[in-house]
Amino acid sequence: MKNVIKTAAVLSLTIAAASCASGSHGNVIQTEDEVFAIAINNPVPEGTIELLDSFEDGNFWQNSTDDGYSMETDLSSEWYSEGASSAKWNFKAVPKTETAVYYCDALSDRNWEGAKAIILDINNTTSKTIQLYLKIDSGRRPVEYAVTAPVAIGTGTNTNVYFDLEHQLTDLEGNSIPQIQEITNVRKLSIILMGKTKTGSVFTDNIRLVR
Repeated sequence: MKNVIKTAAVLSLTIAAASCASGSHGNVIQTEDEVFAIAINNPVPEGTIELLDSFEDGNFWQNSTDDGYSMETDLSSEWYSEGASSAKWNFKAVPKTETAVYYCDALSDRNWEGAKAIILDINNTTSKTIQLYLKIDSGRRPVEYAVTAPVAIGTGTNTNVYFDLEHQLTDLEGNSIPQIQEITNVRKLSIILMGKTKTGSVFTDNIRLVR
């Protein structure tokens, strides 16, 4: 019994420490092989909020044909945070070193000048924590790329999940970059699910830009 109590106490301290370290990313526990997180319920951040996609007017998102793990995308009324529909993204079990990619290249606003963050609502229907990050393609000839820090998404409804567009940005090779280049000409937004996951689906809704 003492060992059980001691383990519980250590786990509680680990959760508390992870909460402080993760900021708006929710309570996270990191092990060598997996990440564990509770569902996020963030307040709406300060700033000007611009709706990028409510999934009420059609499905403008696609799954990548290159990763081998992302499957079909469609509108769904099974779950939504606002309105009457959301996007349902299905995926196969993703190995630890792989990703499943969903993207939109028909953005309602390509000028993201002054953007601080992307926030969205997501329902993780799997029994495991998943990790998501964003990739922003901007400019042309050559296209510039920026990748955000990953966010751990617990099982269930996650509200106002916050992706920072000003800090901890990298290029495709993982090198730190100071900012999103050509931010007035954003060509594509990708939401990328990192392994390791089980086969399942997530519902995504209410994608907003914070300036």
